[in-house]
Amino acid sequence: MTEETLADTQLETLLETFTELSAISGVSKKEKPVNAYIRQSLKDLPFTVEEDSAGEIIGGNSGNLLIYPESYSPEKPAIMLLAHMDTVRPTGESSIIRKEDRVESDGSGQIGADNRMGITILLQLLKEWEERGFSDLNAMICFTVAEEIGLLGSYNLTIPDNIDMAFVFDSSKRPGTYIQRCAGMYLFEAKVIGVSAHSAVQPEAGISAVEVMAQILSKLKFGKISDEVTSNIGMIKGGTATNVIPGDCIAEGEVRAMSVDDLHELLNNYRKAFEDESKKLNASVKWSQEKDFAPYEIVPESSQIRLLSEAMKNANLTPDPISYTGGSDANVLNEKGVSTINLGIGAQNPHSDHECILHKDFISSLNLAFQICRLALNKE
Repeated sequence: MTEETLADTQLETLLETFTELSAISGVSKKEKPVNAYIRQSLKDLPFTVEEDSAGEIIGGNSGNLLIYPESYSPEKPAIMLLAHMDTVRPTGESSIIRKEDRVESDGSGQIGADNRMGITILLQLLKEWEERGFSDLNAMICFTVAEEIGLLGSYNLTIPDNIDMAFVFDSSKRPGTYIQRCAGMYLFEAKVIGVSAHSAVQPEAGISAVEVMAQILSKLKFGKISDEVTSNIGMIKGGTATNVIPGDCIAEGEVRAMSVDDLHELLNNYRKAFEDESKKLNASVKWSQEKDFAPYEIVPESSQIRLLSEAMKNANLTPDPISYTGGSDANVLNEKGVSTINLGIGAQNPHSDHECILHKDFISSLNLAFQICRLALNKE
């Protein structure tokens, strides 16, 4: 069978798997049907499939799935490959349109490009594991849960001590691109507390928390703060009725930056502004913040990037390292001490009603997975 014929056969198999996965709904914390599909796909293959307790911890119906080849040894260094099982919105409600060079949504909903594409690639890798000569590769494949709602699956994933590098198949960037530096993110909430009063009978007795909030926000900068820092107020809630001066108003937002210092500096500036301005207007503020995920950076000279660059060249891809502001399981694994890179797989327009994937990106992503495993095997 020629390489061209093999690619055509692989594409048909990949498209079939992706179409089947797209028809299965599995939003965050409800990934059990996707879990079952993966188990069924691997039932006759030489792998051990385990499920951890992440689902119970986060209140979901599925844990992370951990896949080990028969040759796996916890005593030797191993690599980990990951994709996540959940989607932001239900899938299976829109039809996949197959065009000459791509698959795309019919415009009525998600087809699950993020991250059913990643699952498709890793399942095909496992199906060809022995045929490709990977029987002796010390590796672990993981399908995580609840990635889309705060990376909860990976936060509750126990990573074996022998994992020395990992690759996440999840970025919407095209194959060849990879996330070398990624921003971290904090969530914050500012609750302005004023004084409620009847807006018609005794308005002078009230202090409008909505008005105070508006004045504070008008003095602060949001959006692109610098090339490496962004912020946003995403939700504002306040008031109870039109005839009541609102006694409280809540703003919820996020900050993202490539460094922890920049994150903390911006959060401290926002908090101080809320506190100072509220006091001037005879109101008060209750402030809270929490880390969603930490930033990471993989140094260009690392053995992982050397391996990845060689794998990409072998797969006829041009390595393109970028900085990125969107989080993934890679952020969590790096924070846990495992050098992890999020790879572009070409799941374009994620979370929208216009998701699409080019046929050639299916093949390129699969070939990249093969090349990573081949080089990792030769490295052992």
